[in-house]
Amino acid sequence: MSILQQKIDPLSGQSEWVVVTDDHEEESSSLLGGSGDFTSSSGLHYTSYLDMLNDQPRNEAFDRAIRKAVLGAHHVLDIGAGTGLLSMMALRAMHDVDQKKKSFGSQLVDSAIPCCCQRDGFVTSCESYLPMIKLARAVLRANGMKAGVQLLHKRSDELHVGVDMCCQADVLVSEILDSELLGEGLIPTLTHAHKYLLKPNARTVPYRAIFYGQIVESYFLWQCHDLNGVESTIDDMLHLAPLYSKQIVLSRCSQYPLHVDPLTSTLRLLSEPFEVFTFEFWKTPETWNEYKHQITMTEGGKAHAIVSWWVLQLDEEGLIYYSTAPNWIKEAFMPTIKREDVSEFSRWCDHWKQCVWFIPEKGVQVQPGETLDVFAIRDEISVKYKINKGQEGACESPQELKLSQENCSVLKPERIGMLGDQTRRHVIMAGVKSALQGRSSCQSIVVDDSLISTISVALVASCSHVFVLLPSTRGEGMNLLESAAKLHEFSPLKVSLLSKRPSELTIHDLKGVQVRFSKIDAVFAEPYYLGYEGKVPWQLLRFWYEKTMLKSLLAKNYTIVPSQAKLQGMAYFLPDLWESRCSLKKVEGFDHSLANDKLGACGYMSPPLETRILPYAIWQSGEHEALTEAFTLMRFDFYHDLETVKGFVKVPVSKTGTCHGIVLWMDWILDPLEQLVLSTGPSDCQPSYWKQGVKLFRFPMQVECFHSCLDSQNSSTFSKSNHPHTLLVRSLFDSIHGDVTIDVDFMSSI
Repeated sequence: MSILQQKIDPLSGQSEWVVVTDDHEEESSSLLGGSGDFTSSSGLHYTSYLDMLNDQPRNEAFDRAIRKAVLGAHHVLDIGAGTGLLSMMALRAMHDVDQKKKSFGSQLVDSAIPCCCQRDGFVTSCESYLPMIKLARAVLRANGMKAGVQLLHKRSDELHVGVDMCCQADVLVSEILDSELLGEGLIPTLTHAHKYLLKPNARTVPYRAIFYGQIVESYFLWQCHDLNGVESTIDDMLHLAPLYSKQIVLSRCSQYPLHVDPLTSTLRLLSEPFEVFTFEFWKTPETWNEYKHQITMTEGGKAHAIVSWWVLQLDEEGLIYYSTAPNWIKEAFMPTIKREDVSEFSRWCDHWKQCVWFIPEKGVQVQPGETLDVFAIRDEISVKYKINKGQEGACESPQELKLSQENCSVLKPERIGMLGDQTRRHVIMAGVKSALQGRSSCQSIVVDDSLISTISVALVASCSHVFVLLPSTRGEGMNLLESAAKLHEFSPLKVSLLSKRPSELTIHDLKGVQVRFSKIDAVFAEPYYLGYEGKVPWQLLRFWYEKTMLKSLLAKNYTIVPSQAKLQGMAYFLPDLWESRCSLKKVEGFDHSLANDKLGACGYMSPPLETRILPYAIWQSGEHEALTEAFTLMRFDFYHDLETVKGFVKVPVSKTGTCHGIVLWMDWILDPLEQLVLSTGPSDCQPSYWKQGVKLFRFPMQVECFHSCLDSQNSSTFSKSNHPHTLLVRSLFDSIHGDVTIDVDFMSSI
């Protein structure tokens, strides 16, 4: 069997489809040390599998619950196998694997459907993601369990009893949960399983989930969804959303996964936590339900959002739990839970976060003791809310929620936050003014998806014409620009959308608008590309590639904004993130070491395998602290054509501590004097809208402040302490693939 998988070139933005085959022999050689590498484009290292497998409380809770659930069972169904961990837990619980794994091999034939009714215990497991199914086969084989687990490359709703399974299962084990609980298709999956794949009264792990909410005030969260309201507080020339009228820019009407603990110092809790609903895994779920709650405010303020999380009850008796609650939640907040064991509340992990529901527009003003009616509607894949203040009301239906977004551009919260960032708006406008100074009329092009840059150019150069590419937004982007043209009272004819890629444009595409001009006088970008918010920052160098493709169309004395960029870095203490990306050995007793390279493990990896640079928002990455000042690794000059760039820098340690890796970001320089800079770096532990690139080390390194070393040169302490005080960082930008590689050495001697 083979599938088509999309592969995207980060520089050009172009995509191609490659064929990935489900070849058992190829899988065997490549996973167990052969020359093949099916994961080269699988992207498994960008998934949350590694973080999940490093979540020891989660793994322990599932193992304990599975041991209880499978007692007396002979057929277990595992939906969403992943690496096969839950399947192996179930099989081990039914059998003593060490004594029986040899007999399994003689009793089962991989190509046959085993008759589980004649066996002491058997697991049917399904997984739809091809790269993961290949990895799971190898993990099962490495643990001597391949014969005891029938692993199927299918979705669970494609399984048929009598064809794929010999009989219905006694027990269902599954972990297809996201931060919102329902987003991975939990309800339709369970509905099908209970109807067709499970015996009546089959046991399930998990058994139940309790979904909680809490009303909060947070101006950061407000700025991530209400561009209209934010713009009413900003006094500048730019208007991206109309005032006192229907919104044209909205955040998506859904819950937004976010670690809320970093917001604690600026977030106010306006209510106690409340139970939104209880979800039962052990029975066929309802496809839709509505819940009404009357919530009494404990504090006064502006209700901006509802923060939600869930608590998972894994066993029927209610003794084994796992929670995604924020750190401020204590046992007293959940009086309905009687438990002997709840997994750590405070442990940081990235595979499950809390969720945020943005209360529309400016939020709701509340007073202490006041009651709000909170309506929650749960459909098959999501939870939505509506708040009524002191009056009866009904929750909006999915149809009404859809209609409320008509004629609106639905953007991610990060982008709405960027559009409303007053400092960012000022820098972009100032950069455009600087570039167009003395050019009363010219022909400009905005090569990215930047609405701010386009409007700024159209406003500053009154006699100019602006071409836009809008590579990812196209028609929706032009709708926004047409609305902006009305707000700023300039002609929409001043802006033209070019429907070709930069590499396909010719001089004929630029004629007919202003006959006097033929070539492009100015090139602009933020840079910003829709869909790049979750990628490493230097992938925005796509802007440089596209400017290079326009080379033949540029006037001799053209100007470009940004004109330069710097790849910046800092050494960091990142214990939580580093532990989540550690290489795997035994996971609840099962060998996962061969999965490390495929899942992008960093910590304790052995050479020659290189640890990858992965995108993370540092303020969302648990405990963190900078150990050096910011340093520049490479500079990029956009007046040159796209080219390979190298860098080397010696960096003194400014704070003694444990160094887990290097955090990398881009600074975009918008003017010749380098006074106008847009940065994608960490902002002094404050929330930001960009992710950085993180290069984690194989081993944490204890480093010592450079000045401390100098002060203690003649002391006995210094001679005993030989911790490095300087980092030697080499960097390379590969202009062919758009990749950045980093190599770090440590220097101890002075």
